[in-house]
Formats: sequence, structure tokens, C-alpha cells
Amino acid sequence: MIVSSSKSGSKRSKVMLGTALFLFCLGLVTLGSLMTVKVTVDKQTVLKSTESLIDPENEVPSILKKVDIQERLGEKLDQSLSFTDHTGAHVTLGTYFKDKKPVILTLNYYRCPMLCSLQLNDLVKALKKSAYKLGQDYRMVTMSINPKETYDLGASKREAYLKSLGESRNADWAFLVSATDASKKVADQVGYTYALDPDSGEYAHAPVLFFISADGTVSRYLYGLGYSPYDIKFALQETSAGRAGSTWDKLILSCFQYDASKGRYGVYALGVMRLGGALTVMFLSILLLLLWVGDARPARAVSKDSCKFVG
Repeated sequence: MIVSSSKSGSKRSKVMLGTALFLFCLGLVTLGSLMTVKVTVDKQTVLKSTESLIDPENEVPSILKKVDIQERLGEKLDQSLSFTDHTGAHVTLGTYFKDKKPVILTLNYYRCPMLCSLQLNDLVKALKKSAYKLGQDYRMVTMSINPKETYDLGASKREAYLKSLGESRNADWAFLVSATDASKKVADQVGYTYALDPDSGEYAHAPVLFFISADGTVSRYLYGLGYSPYDIKFALQETSAGRAGSTWDKLILSCFQYDASKGRYGVYALGVMRLGGALTVMFLSILLLLLWVGDARPARAVSKDSCKFVG
């Protein structure tokens, strides 16, 4: 007489389910560690791309040789510097560092014929894909490097970019001008060197995003155009000292590391291994728990209805 019961089949199902979950998790971790979707752009590439935008023939004008970026991470900005904002009000730089919000700073000028528009348009595209909210998680400050520009030019540019971003006129994005050397002093403090071409009246400069912490400390740089929403997200999270983002965001950030020489975030192998190890332990624990529950369940009496007789 042969007796077949559903108990052994149930246990095998649990083992198979636990194993499948473990392998699925391991596959995700492995795939994540192999992904190399980050675009790495170093400072020299940014400067060369700026040159090609201005001169398609790649003949570098002498004025562009004066353009440079020297990272000054940890530098404190002078918050006493005076500006005029897009409403015509007189403000100090410290106005934008009175709470715990990080600041994305851009140095542009409002009559820029091409590069500034390309940079701010790309920034808006990336921000629209970001989970962080302007005014809630961060604020933005755009500063004109041209001391001859007036606040009404900034107001006009601001209106256009806020419309593109889908934000109201009350959005926390300031467009500043200064008839003094205040913008130049900020540029010096973040290590940003630009130059005025006396013949054309245009400025030679590079596209860079500066991430400033709530106390006015230079925290991160992102170079070039075509900003990644993830780079901006990670930079904001680090600049806010972990106050921005969910627990999952923090776990993901542990798998990436900021490369100061490239101004981008890249995969951090040790972080991926740590996260993969934690997930592996978690799913192995689930598997063992399923097996333990199955073994600990009391055996049921076998009745005629639950058995099949052969022979």
C-alpha cells in the first residue's frame, strides 16, 4: 500500500518559493553592479565642449584659455554680499540660507546667446524628472555674471523657465543681478573663472551646477550639459546631510560615490556588495523561516479522504 500526502508537496513548494526569491534578488544585485549607465564628464571635457560650442571649427580663441574651474569643496560663501533680485528688491546672499534647504547655484548671464540657455533648459528637464520638489526640498539661485544687466532681464528669464518647469511665479528660484563685483566674488569662492571678450561683449564660461549646503558651504559640482536626474538627486541628498530623500534613497546612494575629478556619481563597488549582502541575508532568513514554520506545524491525522490506496 502506497500513501501520498499533500504535506511533502507543500514543503517542496515553500523551498522552491524561497529559492526563487533568493535567486531573483541575487540577479537584481548582480545586474545593478554591472550597470554602467553613468556618463562621466571631467572638467577638461566640459571646457573643450564649451570651446566647440563657441567655435565649431574647434579653433580655440585665446579668451577661452582663461576659463577654468577649481573645485573648492568646503568653502564658505560670503553671505553678506548684496544683490538685486528679480523683483527689484535688495537682498543679501544670506537671504537664501536662513533655513535647512540646500541651494542649487548657477552662474550665467541673461543675454547669453546660447550656452546659458542650453544649460538652464537641460537643468529644467532633469528637475522635472526628479522626485524632489522645488521650494520644499531645495531652492535655486541663478546669478548674472554681467554687472551691466538689470533685474528686469532676470525677471523675464525667470518667468520663462518657471513656465517650462511647471511652477508658479512664487516658486523658490531667485534670479539675481549685481552692479558691483558681488557675482565675481561668489565665482571666486566656488573656483569658477570666466572671461569677458571685449570685442563681442560676450562672456566665455563653462556650464556648471554648484550645490551649496544650508549653511553656505560648497558641497558638490556637476559639470557639462545633459544632467542626469539621479546625479542631481544624489547631490541634493548629500548636500542636505541626508535630510532629503527616503530610506530607500539612502540605500541606493550607498551604492554610488561622488567623483570630484569628474563631477559625477559612479557605481561604488563596495556599496553594491554591502547592499547585496544585506538583501541576501534577508531573503535567506525568509527561506529559513518558511522551512521552520513548515517543520513546526503539527502533523494532521490521515483520513480516508486524504489518502489514496494503490494495490
